[in-house]
Amino acid sequence: MGINSQLPSNIPQTAQDDVLLASQALNAPVSPEARAEFTSQRPLSFIQNDGQVDDSVSFHVRDGDVGEVFFTQEEIVVANGDDVIRANFVGSNPNAEIRGWQQLPGIANFFIGNDPSKWRTNIATFEGVWYEEVYAGVDVKYSGESGQVKRDIYVAPSVSVDTVVIEYENVNDIEIREDGSLALITDTGELTEKSPIAYQIIDGQQIDVDVAYKLLGDNQVGFEVGSYDSNHE
Repeated sequence: MGINSQLPSNIPQTAQDDVLLASQALNAPVSPEARAEFTSQRPLSFIQNDGQVDDSVSFHVRDGDVGEVFFTQEEIVVANGDDVIRANFVGSNPNAEIRGWQQLPGIANFFIGNDPSKWRTNIATFEGVWYEEVYAGVDVKYSGESGQVKRDIYVAPSVSVDTVVIEYENVNDIEIREDGSLALITDTGELTEKSPIAYQIIDGQQIDVDVAYKLLGDNQVGFEVGSYDSNHE
């Protein structure tokens, strides 16, 4: 089964039998002195960290809506102006493997200040980032779609979707809108995650499954799904 939605985007105001969940964009700024030169023409390039950003970061990408998204072992960081929102999977595997997904032909170069020792060149770029075994039987992939970051969560047939719980930090409140989208309320306004879409792949056919966000309290969010065949993707 698959669930597809989008991670926070800004609203101005002041391959096995799996379950799939997806969402859209997070952000946090690279050093303001850094200038990146990209040789790839892809809409989004997920850049491996080679010392151009904090050591805790494995990959980062610039989202067309909200800015830079940082991927670390413990969390995803999204900065939108004065807002810095952190998202983590509650109770997840602290040793989940993080790797680039689908390497791109392009590279990234960073020239930070006037000190050549701080410059970083020929850095690998990817179409996405893959977290393996975030939970037992659960993988997470981040990739680009229409210039924004999409999150796909793959849940094996033997694993309950209830296992997947996302916690947001630095938000005042979380609400579910009438259209099913998720509103993250901050001091300066709100960011939204579009309503999720769920599906299974059975005999090569995509079968839609009912799904909605579920508020769990303490700024934690899960997914509520309708009936589905737990023996198939």
